[in-house]
Amino acid sequence: MHTDGSRRITGPHPWLAKHGAAIELDGAPVEAVEAWVSRLASWADELSWIAPPFVRRRGEHTTLAIQAPIDQLDTAACLLDHVILGDPSADTVRATAASEASARLRAAWQAAQGPVFLDDEGLTVGVGRGARTWPLDA
Repeated sequence: MHTDGSRRITGPHPWLAKHGAAIELDGAPVEAVEAWVSRLASWADELSWIAPPFVRRRGEHTTLAIQAPIDQLDTAACLLDHVILGDPSADTVRATAASEASARLRAAWQAAQGPVFLDDEGLTVGVGRGARTWPLDA
């Protein structure tokens, strides 16, 4: 099996209605994928995430994705790596979730009127000249 690891999804995506994380796999056995989906669903319950994992298989290629709150994207990517690759540990996933949680970021995202974009450094509301960006640590 081959993968380059997980990646964050910061907005609407063909596989997710909102944000989360995804991982691409080549050569994953069907039984392993089914077990991973079950483990991801259990983790989603533990973390109080609502949407079930997404799975797409095309031949030997599999995509797994999981939707997560906007302030839990690193946790979602960490979780995929934990479940599929076995690294990092479950304790690291839980620690990432605890340290990443931001009620202020969730509230800003929900209150925004217009397009919202998130990257590693800031939250931007709007587009063009009317856009405003706030640093994530603010």
